[in-house]
Amino acid sequence: MMSNAKIIQCYALYCIYDATNQVPNVITSAEGIVNVPRWIVAVGWEFNNIDQCSGKWFGVSCVKDQVTDIDQFSSFTGASPPEGSLLAADGPRSTGAGPLGRFPSNIQGFDSSFSFISGGLTNANFQGLKMLRFVSWDGNPYNSSVPTALSGLQNLAF
Repeated sequence: MMSNAKIIQCYALYCIYDATNQVPNVITSAEGIVNVPRWIVAVGWEFNNIDQCSGKWFGVSCVKDQVTDIDQFSSFTGASPPEGSLLAADGPRSTGAGPLGRFPSNIQGFDSSFSFISGGLTNANFQGLKMLRFVSWDGNPYNSSVPTALSGLQNLAF
């Protein structure tokens, strides 16, 4: 049986999948993309009987049963849902902010390069991410400058 914490993580991951898999947004509309692409690889994300920290969910990494990395290169469309903040160790007390939402404080890496995520990046998206080592949003047309909060993340290498 799954713990409540694991169920909440699973729910948050499914919300991310549902909000970003083959979902039109302002970018796909502006580009005239009628058939919005699906995730390139969705292994594990489409089933509800696989532990998200078992190594069987493509792009998901965990440390001590806590999701720490989501790597879905060239897969996202739509927008990141606020439920993604439930992946934080402090669970439902986390709050979302901005079009991307605030990332969980324990996240170590995030790669959504060459996806169709829209919106701006704000300092609120990156506050308290002391563990973040890697982030890549190459190829996404954000309508903002790089948040200054990134300069304060001492573990960020790329």
